[in-house]
Amino acid sequence: MAFLRSLLREPVVHFFVVAGGLFAAYQTFAAPQKPVDTHITVSATAVAQLRGDLVTRLGRDPTADELSQSIDRVITREVLFREARALDLGRDDPVVRKRLIQKMEYVLEDVAGLTPPTPEQVLTYYQTHAERYRQPPRTALTHVFVASARHPDPQAVADSLYQQLQRAPETDPATLGDPFTHGHQFGPRSQANLAGMFGEDLAAGVQQQAIGHWQQHRSPYGLHLVRVDARRPGDIPPLATVRAQVVGDWTREQRQLIHAQSLAQLRANYTTKVEDVAGPAPAGERP
Repeated sequence: MAFLRSLLREPVVHFFVVAGGLFAAYQTFAAPQKPVDTHITVSATAVAQLRGDLVTRLGRDPTADELSQSIDRVITREVLFREARALDLGRDDPVVRKRLIQKMEYVLEDVAGLTPPTPEQVLTYYQTHAERYRQPPRTALTHVFVASARHPDPQAVADSLYQQLQRAPETDPATLGDPFTHGHQFGPRSQANLAGMFGEDLAAGVQQQAIGHWQQHRSPYGLHLVRVDARRPGDIPPLATVRAQVVGDWTREQRQLIHAQSLAQLRANYTTKVEDVAGPAPAGERP
């Protein structure tokens, strides 16, 4: 026992233990596990791109040394990339795994080679999904704005303007009140669109207002004297109006369909097994 304790205190023993650990680590992490293509070519196109990037960054033509250093960095990155791939370092990295899955998703979409729809296909899709393109009811209005922040008594100002509009209906509303960011007159807008500019309360209030009459409403910005000029019921616009949207929807659905088919073909090459959480026994096999 005394001999063993003495041996463990010897520096040479410590050296061999550490060396052995480093050798094992090297064999595990540094030695290539897959064949590595050791031939690297930096194409003339890539060199021209590097030169262009340097001109943009430096504001002048790069020197030979600057270009050489840039090329050297490209080669170094390629060497590191190939060695990392040979060691399969990305296998257990969730970030790398996510990026590879995303790239494969893009590959499946590219393989689709989807051609534009024919006029008949567009018309059929539009007729089948007509309700998808229905426009909500819309309200056109004019308003006179009284900003709360600009008047000690905005309510008194709004009441005075209202009386003026009642006495002289021909008065141009644009000449009254305070400036408003979005203007004073609005063509047909949906309730949601109006809510985005004036707030929910005003947008809901004008839906019940009679056409051609002035009525006071409040918003987060102040008071508004509002006249509803017209209303349009919800309707389905003609195909010519929404054609671009229809083509976009058709294309997206076709890509999703082809993507699902391509993915199903890939999965058909695999046999999968889901193990029971209580133990390693398989819960069944799925093609």
